[in-house]
Amino acid sequence: MHTVFTLMVYGVLGNLNKYNEIGSVIAGKIVACFLVVILVWEILGVFEFVWSPLTFLLGLDRYIWIIGMIYAYYHPT
Repeated sequence: MHTVFTLMVYGVLGNLNKYNEIGSVIAGKIVACFLVVILVWEILGVFEFVWSPLTFLLGLDRYIWIIGMIYAYYHPT
């Protein structure tokens, strides 16, 4: 199931990637991720419609991939 979330991270960060160094763009992407997760996982019926065969496994890790993006962005280099 981590493959699904890895693809989501690549999709979010790969889209308009030349702007990823701008804090407000990253903040907007993170907020958009939270909104999508809330839409899909928290509104009854949406998750089952989108991911019916993977319901249990995808429900476990729904927020951790966004937290990982936040940690990776603010990690000192």
